Amino acid sequence: MTLALAVANNVHSLAAQSRNTNILIFTVDDHLKLCHFFSVGIFQLKIVRLLLGLSKRFELDYFVQYGPMYFISVYTFVCIITQSYVTSIITRYLHHTKIWTIENAPKEIIEQVKKIGLYVTLYMATAVCMALLVAASFTVPTERDNEFLYPYKLCEKYFPWFKTMFMFLFKFGLFVMAYASASIPAFGIVYFYAELVLQKYMLIYSIEKINANYQKRVYISLDNKQYHVAVSQKLKIVIKNHIILNKYGRQALEECQMFVFLFQISGIVTMAGVVVFYFTFSGSLTDQYLRIIALMLLSFLTVIGLAVSGQTIEDISEELTDALVKVEWYHWNEINKMKYLILLTNASKVLAMKFSENILLNLGLGLQIAKAFFTAVSIMYRLRLSRDV
Repeated sequence: MTLALAVANNVHSLAAQSRNTNILIFTVDDHLKLCHFFSVGIFQLKIVRLLLGLSKRFELDYFVQYGPMYFISVYTFVCIITQSYVTSIITRYLHHTKIWTIENAPKEIIEQVKKIGLYVTLYMATAVCMALLVAASFTVPTERDNEFLYPYKLCEKYFPWFKTMFMFLFKFGLFVMAYASASIPAFGIVYFYAELVLQKYMLIYSIEKINANYQKRVYISLDNKQYHVAVSQKLKIVIKNHIILNKYGRQALEECQMFVFLFQISGIVTMAGVVVFYFTFSGSLTDQYLRIIALMLLSFLTVIGLAVSGQTIEDISEELTDALVKVEWYHWNEINKMKYLILLTNASKVLAMKFSENILLNLGLGLQIAKAFFTAVSIMYRLRLSRDV
């Protein structure tokens, strides 16, 4: 009985000491210290206790109020952590797929490539300018920043003595975040698509010139060995280059499609967060219109840039098939016809980025996303009107 009382008093004193020092004490063997830290000790760290405290105070109103900034942070985080992977994939496969250079291209191909280059450059410049506009709009202070930007609220509530330094770092980081959000999701993949289009144009040109030196000549026949040997050599080169482009292009797109899916989902969620916030917030948002519009345009540019690039690579693949169909193959011998059949079979497999067996990244998908988005906006707008009545 005395022993039991002594043990109880000891446990009581340990518990009181634990409450006073705010540390949970366990008497465990040395070999369980690591387990103790991961299961109990980690939750006693100040930063973890702060986050747990925030989660206890978290309410649905906070989610709606700070939702856009939450989603923007997640979107930027996704962009930054995937940047090195996307860059390494594109760099590795560009080394394999760069068969021809623009210096070797004929004049008409050079003009087409320059036109595509101009469009891609304008797209990237517009996206960067829009990203900088987003960052600049958030650096200009407003009276109600605490109601929209959760970093401001956290700093004022928990770290008021670091407020000036924190605000400076946060505003500087906004420009880095904005550029990462604009460039990382789309720029690398759009650039890779543009390079593939150049190579496909050169491949189409090679196909169109298979019979170039023998067209409209009377002596084309099955007995003309020189003609069939020349055609055979050209077909070998075309088949080899087509296999290289399709193989490495498809591998690159398959490796990138997971990241593109993350970018698309993150961008859509960001746009949705902005829309929900706009139509559910009860106060005036007059001073936030520039931020909202710039954010939505930046998200839209990311989605549409990837969708248009996917549509372009599909279109150029169809142009390649059309060029093959127009070739005057009926003059060739049986061996060359078999090679032509192999090339035609390979070309029938359209190069495209797929989310699933039936969902392709193209302009159709982009339009479906835009339609769904504007439908959601219309519904939210009607709900807001009915609430205000």
